[in-house]
Amino acid sequence: MISLCIATNLKALFHGRSGILSDTVDFFCMITNSPEVYHLRLETS
Repeated sequence: MISLCIATNLKALFHGRSGILSDTVDFFCMITNSPEVYHLRLETS
């Protein structure tokens, strides 16, 4: 589940984080509640 969140997040970054995709990423990250994922998102944003 965490790997899915990371993969979806990277995909969103490469596609310019459209609204729907961005919300989906936030949803998956909220479910996983993984500090590593949020750290990755901050570093890559």
